[in-house]
Amino acid sequence: MIEAARLTATTLTATHVLFHRGLDGLTHEQLMAQPHGADNPLFWIGGHMAQVRAQFCMIFGTRIEFPWAGFKRGDARSDPATWPEFAEVVRVYDQSHAAMLTGLETITPEWLAEPKGRYPGVSDDRYGTLALMGLHESYHCGQISQIRRALGLSGLAG
Repeated sequence: MIEAARLTATTLTATHVLFHRGLDGLTHEQLMAQPHGADNPLFWIGGHMAQVRAQFCMIFGTRIEFPWAGFKRGDARSDPATWPEFAEVVRVYDQSHAAMLTGLETITPEWLAEPKGRYPGVSDDRYGTLALMGLHESYHCGQISQIRRALGLSGLAG
């Protein structure tokens, strides 16, 4: 595995552990709580992370089905009654994690150099895409930790 892929895989594996540490075993009420008012609940953050991971898999040619909508950044939050069971969110997140690790095994320096300037604030090649993968996951793991603490639960690290 080339170095950029190895670093990305290490980051995504760490955030995969934090995702589970932060969300596994919570009650539905805890997953739906909004201790800061209008913030997204943990359920929405988990659904968003699963949906974005599934979409990132497409850069490796792998399609992961997520039979829902409503967890897209910037959209008005959909009615929670339309959301899947949280176990389905976790299943998609885990499936996409495995697919991403497999995809990272296949990348080459030439693949990384291809221009893919979709993401503002990162480089215009696929190095930027890999960086965004790790940044996105880390950002939301921080949110999970903050909301857990507001609920009187432990944070994710330390």
